[in-house]
Amino acid sequence: MATATISLESSTSSPNTTWEYNIDKAKELLAGVPEAAGYKLLFQTSINSVRQKTQEIIKQSLEKVVFKVELKSIDASVYFSSDAGNPDTASHFYADFEMYTNGPSSPYPISYMASWKSTDPAVDIAQKSNAWAGTNATRFTSAEYNDLYAQAQVELDPAKQVELFHGMNDIVVNEIAEIPLVHRADIVADLVGRLRGHRLPGQPHRGRPGRTCQCAAPARLRRPGALRMPHRRGLRIAALRVRSAVGPCVGPGGR
Repeated sequence: MATATISLESSTSSPNTTWEYNIDKAKELLAGVPEAAGYKLLFQTSINSVRQKTQEIIKQSLEKVVFKVELKSIDASVYFSSDAGNPDTASHFYADFEMYTNGPSSPYPISYMASWKSTDPAVDIAQKSNAWAGTNATRFTSAEYNDLYAQAQVELDPAKQVELFHGMNDIVVNEIAEIPLVHRADIVADLVGRLRGHRLPGQPHRGRPGRTCQCAAPARLRRPGALRMPHRRGLRIAALRVRSAVGPCVGPGGR
């Protein structure tokens, strides 16, 4: 059983979501879905030896279940570009799954969570009419998520903030807009106590003796790799949603 959280910020990482690697259970879930047998999935990411190995591992597992998987590897300069005319960018998301590393850029990751809001679909959702510039590349839509996001923008109570971020995480993970895969190992060094304004979770809080810090490291140091899926209406296969409506996708991710 693995933890499934889209943000590893210490104050917003949800304890409510997990995923289990179990091929036999997956087969059982799909036993009554004849359309799933041999269903072809397209899985894309950038060219990177680690990512290609990850693609192969995921492909092997999906094909052990019932699916057929086509892998697509795209040059990073194309995949992460903002070229509205190139169909192979991450924001176009012309695939069933895509993968890259991404994470919040602030200890209060409200801008990162915009990756799944659709308050103004014409602006938020990446599409031709906005030159694929919308941060919601998965094209995920959820009125409940939008409400939580709006509350998080103005909430000042730290405890309530945590509840709101947990709620947003739980929707994204449970609706399978994103499947967190791994948190990359990082190194942080404090040069003889000269690094100011930065404390890792669990470190003593200098201003409050006896308490530990709940602040998070810079997002650059906290980037979970994740598998993302576009949401468009269509076939639902057990817990795996394939091609849903104008749904979730990828925002401007890191590499």
